[in-house]
Amino acid sequence: MPTITDDRRMLLQIVQEAFDKETWNGTNLKSSLARVPAEVAGWKAPKTENSIARIVLHCAFWKYRLRRSLNGDKRGSFALKGQNWFDAPKPMTEGAWKELLLLLDDEHDQLCDAIANSKRELDFSSTEGRGLVRKIYGVAMHDVYHTGQVQLIRAMHKRAKG
Repeated sequence: MPTITDDRRMLLQIVQEAFDKETWNGTNLKSSLARVPAEVAGWKAPKTENSIARIVLHCAFWKYRLRRSLNGDKRGSFALKGQNWFDAPKPMTEGAWKELLLLLDDEHDQLCDAIANSKRELDFSSTEGRGLVRKIYGVAMHDVYHTGQVQLIRAMHKRAKG
């Protein structure tokens, strides 16, 4: 098991703040999903492709992809068939929504474990290490980006439903 270096600690902190740890601005992906009912999670605004549920599956998939890169895991081991964007269950039930949130939490936890314990170099001293570091903070930025989308969809739903 590799030593947890300051670089790995920083990468973990970035990934965790984007997803579920306290941040200076207060909103991360997990907090933006808190108290979203299934009906809202499955709702799509007119003329849009994505629902909150689809965003959750998309984020879980990219955490899986990065974990796979860090650990050398077998391709095709994600919980769902396909890649990148997935269809969410219709209608979205509270049970199905809870399962999607658990999948996202699980993929996040596994990614953090991979960042902490991967035998791969995670620094800028090599081309491979530099690429992996960029993917790690890229996944954090991806979570932040989709946090904004979740907030926007919630606001659009509230306006649409009056």
